[in-house]
Amino acid sequence: MDDSTARPSVMEIDAYTKRKYDLIEKQIEQWALRQLEGESSRGIIYIDCFSGSGLAAYGGKLLYSAPLRAAKKLFDAALSFPSKEVYLYFCDAEEKNIAALKGKLAELLPQSAANFHVYYHTADGNFLLKRMGEQLSSEKRLGYFLYYAPSPLAFDWEALAPFIRTWGDVLIDPVYPGTVKPLPEALQQEKDGMCLSRFARLAPHGKTREAYDERLAQVLAEPQEPQPVQVAAFPVFDAEKKLSREVLCCTGDFALFRSFKAAAWQSLSRKTKPISKQSSAVQLMLDLDSSDGGIVARQEQEAPEESCFTSSDIARYLACLLQGTKVPRAQVWSRLEVHPVFPSDGFRNPVRRELKSRYGVTEETLELEGGLKETYYVFPGIREETE
Repeated sequence: MDDSTARPSVMEIDAYTKRKYDLIEKQIEQWALRQLEGESSRGIIYIDCFSGSGLAAYGGKLLYSAPLRAAKKLFDAALSFPSKEVYLYFCDAEEKNIAALKGKLAELLPQSAANFHVYYHTADGNFLLKRMGEQLSSEKRLGYFLYYAPSPLAFDWEALAPFIRTWGDVLIDPVYPGTVKPLPEALQQEKDGMCLSRFARLAPHGKTREAYDERLAQVLAEPQEPQPVQVAAFPVFDAEKKLSREVLCCTGDFALFRSFKAAAWQSLSRKTKPISKQSSAVQLMLDLDSSDGGIVARQEQEAPEESCFTSSDIARYLACLLQGTKVPRAQVWSRLEVHPVFPSDGFRNPVRRELKSRYGVTEETLELEGGLKETYYVFPGIREETE
């Protein structure tokens, strides 16, 4: 008898997705520690309403996917903070997936902790979110993290809205292009709907790179002082320059917003080599067919399978933004702190080299009172980029 219907779902993943799980695991770990360290915190709640079986296949081997990785990090956090409660909610529409997840979690965590609680649900994930939104919205001493990775037909802004609007810690991981739908008009008109609107404009609708740049410009045109909730994104584009993948992070913790951007660039891309005047442009790309299954740099004339933003884009952004000015060095990097895509940490050296070589930016050190010195970046007017 064919028992395939009883087997749990195991997604075949590529190198990008494997690294993405590393990113998610790191973000959850940092979030949990920052929440539990707070004196007023009573504990944390982690929600994965489209959990699957917790397993993925890569290179012919089974790996733990996001649910099991998150559970291990959160269990470690519970042991480190025995006076704080840690709750996990897993949901999937398939009973076989929940059964597999429960079994694997028991193998992964053979010991127990009195303050570590796991709840499993076989149901529609959006229904669970709406129910939890109604029941938990008044609880102020619990920190929430929602990992939301639905199929295209399952994406529901109404289920997401309370988490983004009130609690802030949401990571959207669309597995397929076109998963995230346009924000409904009613939610756009909400008095406190700016964060929802910003989230929606950065979310993937199968848009082109040009359309994404326009949406990014709209977000940057808004007031850029730190908002109560920040939205960060890491987009990837296919060979036709259409948005093919994206991870979005919404958080009320500005430190987590900054760290997510830096970690996403380090995990999902690599630092680009500076573009010199003598060589062709080097484009960073996700090469899923390379021998090491990783990200490589190739000459720009070779058609990449997928591409992402690079340090060249950061340098171009700063050169345009600050053209004709002389700015203290620290303020140059602070302009990236609230940028939804570009990190302010971890990529300064390649950006600095490109600012100097491509845009003629120079450094000037001034003497201050008391013998102190401060370095300024001098930005000329934008010139034509040399090949």
